[in-house]
Amino acid sequence: MVTGRPTSCPSNGPSILDVNLPSITIPNGQYSVSLTRSVTNVGAVDSEYKAVIDPPPGVAIKVEPDRLVFFQSRSFLSSPGEHGILFRKLDLV
Repeated sequence: MVTGRPTSCPSNGPSILDVNLPSITIPNGQYSVSLTRSVTNVGAVDSEYKAVIDPPPGVAIKVEPDRLVFFQSRSFLSSPGEHGILFRKLDLV
């Protein structure tokens, strides 16, 4: 947290999976992870965004929905439990 003054962090802070950033970090050892991101449209009305994924070898990534359409400026989308991002390690044979 950036506060501009000395700050103490709680010993049981939030998971790296819960940090709402465009980039996503998955801890080592996790074989399947599902997470949700919230987004706010700062572009024009009727802006459309499509997920583009380039996973590393051995990893499957599914994004739902794979496309977001905003009908208002400054509108906010978040649907925990309904949509999200699923990362799964593939078993290589």
